[in-house]
Amino acid sequence: MTISEFGRRAHENGSRGCDHGSACVQFVFGSNKYVDGGKKGLSPDLNDLDENTNIRHQFDFRRLYTDFLESWFGATPQETEALFGEKIFPIGVLKPRISGVESYLETYNQKAITIAPNPMKNDSQMGFELKTSSNVIVEIYNLKGFRQFEFYNGKLEAGIYNYHISSLPIGTYIATVSVNGMRYIEQFNVVK
Repeated sequence: MTISEFGRRAHENGSRGCDHGSACVQFVFGSNKYVDGGKKGLSPDLNDLDENTNIRHQFDFRRLYTDFLESWFGATPQETEALFGEKIFPIGVLKPRISGVESYLETYNQKAITIAPNPMKNDSQMGFELKTSSNVIVEIYNLKGFRQFEFYNGKLEAGIYNYHISSLPIGTYIATVSVNGMRYIEQFNVVK
């Protein structure tokens, strides 16, 4: 993993360079066995700068750190929250390490969480089937990695659970179900 300690501004300064800015790129190199390669996010919009003429960042850099802590080092979402002082969702660059850990959710068409319709206009249903009585946290995050809201946090009995999703602005979101510290995710879109 590489990261610059600073980004660059979009405009040239008086010495034919550009000043330090607030947004930068991060690179993760590795085998496709471990790294979900490709570009995350969009090219910067040089016509949409912040109030300090900085390029707007698309992702909080802590999302990549969270990815390494949880996917590679095995930290729980609660441990990363304690470290960062708030819930930060991993960016999804690292593939989960394969282990002999039992899955807590049933899968349908290789998905543990269903969201329908997806993309959604006004509202949608999120569902999952819990195999055994467990401690469960059901949340929605935005693409920057910040929690939008929490549906549930507590003990659930085995069974099928559905949650109504509504009132989200246009954008891409990530639904998460954490069961006994193991996190399941499903991305969904809100359109006009």
